[in-house]
Amino acid sequence: MFSLLSLLSAFLILSRSFAEESTRLLLVQTLFRHGDRSPMFIYPKDQNKLDSWPEGLGKLTQLGKKQHYAVGKFLRSMYKDFVTSNPNEVSANSSATERSLSSAQAHLAAFYAPEGRWKFEDELNWQPIPIYTLPIKDDKVNGIFLKQFLKVLSSSYIYYYVQKVPGLFLIFYKYK
Repeated sequence: MFSLLSLLSAFLILSRSFAEESTRLLLVQTLFRHGDRSPMFIYPKDQNKLDSWPEGLGKLTQLGKKQHYAVGKFLRSMYKDFVTSNPNEVSANSSATERSLSSAQAHLAAFYAPEGRWKFEDELNWQPIPIYTLPIKDDKVNGIFLKQFLKVLSSSYIYYYVQKVPGLFLIFYKYK
């Protein structure tokens, strides 16, 4: 996850560095995966029991929230001359999973922190920004690779590879 964020950040820095003076920025678009999350399930003999994950299983962790807040803050500093804090100039889309929505909220909290007329509460450095979702069957962006992923997962290639490397998944049986 963090390497993806690093790659995105490096791309943005380089693309801005190579921009000529005569160019004009028209759009800032980011695409990212959710931040650090807890495991989706716990094996019966897993030493990390459910109470090790106060957020719950498959949820965004505190670290995941911090990761996205930091990326939002970084992008805000990078594009401070391009974006305002007007919530009408941003559109946010997310897959419908809770961890993805929470990641988007943390990201937007830093990237679109309210200033001036958009600040509605002095003690609160946050403003509500809608995050749009679609059911996975209708989602042409966030769910685009699901069918392909499931196809690869059940393919003979994966079966062959697992058979060829028998010890590959032994660690999972340890906690079965």
